[in-house]
Amino acid sequence: NHARNRSLVGAQAVRINGGDTVKAVRVKLALGPLETLVTPALVDLSHIPAPYGGKVQMIIGRDVLALTILSLDFERRSYLATVGRTKFLPPDGMKLLRLMRTPQGAHSAQIEVEGSKIMAHVDLGASSPLMMREGPRTQAWIDGGRPWTTIARITARGRDMVTDMGMMSSVKSASRGGFKLGNAPVEIYGARDPAFGRHEAVVGAPVLARFLTILDVCNSRLWLRPN
Repeated sequence: NHARNRSLVGAQAVRINGGDTVKAVRVKLALGPLETLVTPALVDLSHIPAPYGGKVQMIIGRDVLALTILSLDFERRSYLATVGRTKFLPPDGMKLLRLMRTPQGAHSAQIEVEGSKIMAHVDLGASSPLMMREGPRTQAWIDGGRPWTTIARITARGRDMVTDMGMMSSVKSASRGGFKLGNAPVEIYGARDPAFGRHEAVVGAPVLARFLTILDVCNSRLWLRPN
């Protein structure tokens, strides 16, 4: 609605999670020291709650993040966007983890869940700590008596926000690069859920929020330090 009210709607079609929508005309985006031209896709964000009773009007994705090295301090609710070609030196105590890039530009990492190694999509836009694709592994947890409950997730599909049903349970342990999490919440969704792409799991922002996080999208680098 914000884009339509400002006559920013373009005619170019785009698909989001299997749904159709259109793109806006090119606009200037300022993110800290970064100024760039972007062509955003138009999505109904009215169902997403925002702090202090406001409304979310924009979601910033990897195309913009790739232009910066982004330091995220979830504990202090602050970020630092570093722009430029100068050599980047992370703060003391940060541990570098290399990410793998898919042909579509998404990033993934190998994680260990209860002793099994799986590939996970690393997604700052995911509000769930850990998401798993439904399969033999998750079914064995439920059949084995692991507690669970029904949950709902709202995601963009084309220009609309769609509700998907799933299950909430927990994993006894999850680790990546020497960092371990115990009794982490896990959301389990259908095997064909588009959120997973080719991966079995998604690592979301609440996991990264346990660390001072520095993300270099362009060079597929992630630094972590427990906060």
